[in-house]
Amino acid sequence: MKELDAVLRRVVVQPFYSQNAGFFLVSFFLMFGVQQPASFLISPIFLSGVAASPVFTGLVLGVFFLYYLKCLHFLFKVLELPQNEFLYLSPLLPTRQLRLSLAKAYLLVFFPAVAYTVWLGMVGVTSGNFLALLLVLGYQVGLCLVTVFLVQRKLRSYRVPQRGKMWIRTPALPWPPFLWPLRYFLYQEPIMLLLTKLLAVAVLLGFLQLYPYPDYDLRPTQVGFLIAVSLQAMIVQGIQRFEEVDLGVPRMLPMGMGQRVFQKAALLAVLLLPEMFFLFRFAGHWETVWPLVQLASFGIGYLLLLLALLYKPRFTPEGYLQQVFFLFMGLLLLFLLAPPLWLVAIVFLLISFLLYRRWYYRYEQVLLRKEREEES
Repeated sequence: MKELDAVLRRVVVQPFYSQNAGFFLVSFFLMFGVQQPASFLISPIFLSGVAASPVFTGLVLGVFFLYYLKCLHFLFKVLELPQNEFLYLSPLLPTRQLRLSLAKAYLLVFFPAVAYTVWLGMVGVTSGNFLALLLVLGYQVGLCLVTVFLVQRKLRSYRVPQRGKMWIRTPALPWPPFLWPLRYFLYQEPIMLLLTKLLAVAVLLGFLQLYPYPDYDLRPTQVGFLIAVSLQAMIVQGIQRFEEVDLGVPRMLPMGMGQRVFQKAALLAVLLLPEMFFLFRFAGHWETVWPLVQLASFGIGYLLLLLALLYKPRFTPEGYLQQVFFLFMGLLLLFLLAPPLWLVAIVFLLISFLLYRRWYYRYEQVLLRKEREEES
């Protein structure tokens, strides 16, 4: 059992937290950085109020259910990776041992939500609201049993996955080539795309409801939009990985650098359409159109800069997350000075173009180096 536990920690738990470091960073900032006081969401007073109402308790558990779907999607993705196909031999182990190991892996991946809901149940008991404890226990045990059952069934029904083919299905309407990465996400990573967009829109709507523009200053809206856009960093990384690893065709097309950058900006603009819709829907008036257009342009330039950073010759996932973090914190401080957003957007677009032109064709050497490392 210890050997299987160690394998699952190495294959499942560690990659999950390393790949979602940016997600946890933004979540930590939302829970402790924008709350007054910083411990508001974990204070016994707040949790006792939540535990006193089954509706609010169910709402909190529903929010964590979105996180559970993210975790379950990651587990299935791990099982479909070629280097992890040895896990399909695990059903040969005793059933009880396999189930206990899968339950431990689930608890480690789901630990942030488990810790919060257990704290919610404990506060409910101390305040006399035992219904909250029953809801939390039923929720945790139910999700754990369902996860173990689904993963165990997948391990027993092994089949060679058809990698890289589902996205080729031709829909009723043709997709322009610059939107192929988005098409890939819709077919291959729909849960990741859906959860990311839901979280981004929820954050943006939260800021718009708390600090509606133009009743308040534009800066709270800017911060909410910045957080929503920063959540797309992993999608931007997936877009670059699809184009360079899975597709590999755009580099061979006879296009100028300006045309390439323009197509990437158009793709990122389409990606941000849900956020732009809610931004203009809840904050848009005839006198606020121009500031919101500037904010939307800033979002496109910001994501384009993140895409350009992925082509850095000595790129590493950890370095990319650090760059996203420092950019995020720098922009938070910059927004306090209320700079002209049109100028920030133009600067981002210009820097993105220069970096893209400098690193794009040198990225072939990075791909060759990665292939040599995998072969060795």
